[in-house]
Amino acid sequence: MSVSLPPELSKTADRARSLAKIELMCNEQVMFYATVCLSLDHVWSDMNTTAWTDGTTCGYHPGFFMGCTEPQRIGLILHETLHVAYLHMLRGHGMDQQRFNKAADYVINLIIIDAGFELPPGALIDECYRGMSVEEVYRMLPVEPADPNFMLDICPPGDAEGKAETQRKIDDILIQAAIQTKLVKLSDGSQGLVPGDMQRYVNKLINPVIPWHKYLARYMSNFRKSDWSYRRPNRRYMPDYYLPTQTTEAICDVVNFGDLSGSVDQPLIDAYMSESWAIQKNLRPQSMKFIGFDTKCHEPVEMANINDFRKLPLMGGGGTRIAPCMAWCAEHKPTFAIVFSDGYFELGWRTKPGINPGIPIIWVIVDHPQFKADFGKVIHYTI
Repeated sequence: MSVSLPPELSKTADRARSLAKIELMCNEQVMFYATVCLSLDHVWSDMNTTAWTDGTTCGYHPGFFMGCTEPQRIGLILHETLHVAYLHMLRGHGMDQQRFNKAADYVINLIIIDAGFELPPGALIDECYRGMSVEEVYRMLPVEPADPNFMLDICPPGDAEGKAETQRKIDDILIQAAIQTKLVKLSDGSQGLVPGDMQRYVNKLINPVIPWHKYLARYMSNFRKSDWSYRRPNRRYMPDYYLPTQTTEAICDVVNFGDLSGSVDQPLIDAYMSESWAIQKNLRPQSMKFIGFDTKCHEPVEMANINDFRKLPLMGGGGTRIAPCMAWCAEHKPTFAIVFSDGYFELGWRTKPGINPGIPIIWVIVDHPQFKADFGKVIHYTI
């Protein structure tokens, strides 16, 4: 992935790259992104003929980098940094990679030139995409054969475990960058500025709306150490005494049901992610599944880390039926289940026999204050 340069070239190239990062740091307008940049590894690479990033490392082809002017080098480093800040290597799942990469370039390159930076020749810039998300630009781009002259610089992780780890690292970088930026006093005496979209994302990570520690406290007794066993002797008294230790057979098995019917919009899906992150943080379950549902339950997806939620196939549509979810709970008996929904289920769902699965259910109901349930705990949530 990385390459070693001859000593003389390495010294010159390393100095050029360091100067470019210093210039980036000195620009107060992009202080947040500069802080993100300093948290990444920057290496020389021949993986392609320009540059690339996988979310934690940025690689630059030495010939291409040194062929750029000094202002263009700064813009190139900022370009790769913005791919990381906007999670582009985690957002293109199921899409044509070259088309998605182009869409991401169009979006971030406008940010770069608006901040007064210069980009290398051939950079994709088009004012018609101003104010659009990457997904919106992706849908507008024509479907064309692969362009052999376009270098992909977004490198998605190879598997679910890699995606979860990359997501965790980027989230940590963004949270720390937001905190550090706000601690800085600018030349005019004001506080360091975090871009609005970045601040909203960080707020979702660190400020869930629902106090889960309060609602989950009543279930914690299910996970306490409740028995004694010699299968793991108490090492504190060995070898003089062979005594048992407290254990539990209980398994913290949490299931999140997410309403993916036609009435659900992006703000509700964002709420799923924020609140699920809080559940993971407060409870750290041994097993956590996500099951999307509309008129039926979709396949359960195991979430080894709550950040896996961002890669889930959140696709559905049509009507909403809760009975299949309750039937799934009755059959599999998780420790408890959480249902995220707007609460507009099929008519008469409460009166159907056998719908209560006999486990704790927490209903997280968005913007539907009239919703009531005959069992479980209802939490009303407003977006």
